[in-house]
Amino acid sequence: MVTITLRDAARFGQMMLERGVFKGKRIIPESYFQSTFDTPFTGHSTSYKILGMEEEYKNQVWMIQDANLMYTAGSFGQYIFVDYKNKFAVVFMANWANNSIQKNLDHMLRIVLSVGEHIAKKQKD
Repeated sequence: MVTITLRDAARFGQMMLERGVFKGKRIIPESYFQSTFDTPFTGHSTSYKILGMEEEYKNQVWMIQDANLMYTAGSFGQYIFVDYKNKFAVVFMANWANNSIQKNLDHMLRIVLSVGEHIAKKQKD
């Protein structure tokens, strides 16, 4: 079991956004990101969908290729989402009795996608 604070989870999300670099120092090898994100998924399909988008699990993270994002899922509703398209990371620290309720994950993803749309719109303005 890993215990992590909100701040440390956000730092981890930022490091994942920067492909393993934190404060200018490489923490995770680039090869991890090439294997995880740049190499087509060739394993068994998880057959999971979230908001109608396929998600894949590889190298300890969930990926939603259609939205160009990844997320980690912790116990009781702790999630780190990284949106590579819009260049941001967001952390959720919930206190759910059951971490596998799909509507909760759907709701969080809707929030992440909405924030991403807002960021994209602001960048165009």
